[in-house]
Amino acid sequence: MPAAFLGHWAAQTGPSGAGDYALTITGGNIGDQVFSLTEKIALPGGGPATCTYTAVLESSNLATRISVAESRLDTTGSDRLCPVSAPRTDIEFRNGTLFRSGSNYAGATYTRAAAQPIR
Repeated sequence: MPAAFLGHWAAQTGPSGAGDYALTITGGNIGDQVFSLTEKIALPGGGPATCTYTAVLESSNLATRISVAESRLDTTGSDRLCPVSAPRTDIEFRNGTLFRSGSNYAGATYTRAAAQPIR
């Protein structure tokens, strides 16, 4: 795991309270769980949900790009209506920020953040 990726990151893609993301990346090797994402999202047809996902490192390209496998819902830290998984994610290090994208996800830019869970 490239050192530049390690730590706590945050992004906001929607109005306050919806589209808030807290991402933690820890050290490890291919196949190790290194990714934890907590997101506060708006559910179809209604209110907000807080969902937490974890994933393993799938690949790493030098110091600028990593990929994590399909994320799995952590049921102990998530609302019961959260989707059970999220697709494979690519994360690119860009000028001190992270850009996260996936097959059905347009992407978001993350900045360094303090370790604070979203609730």
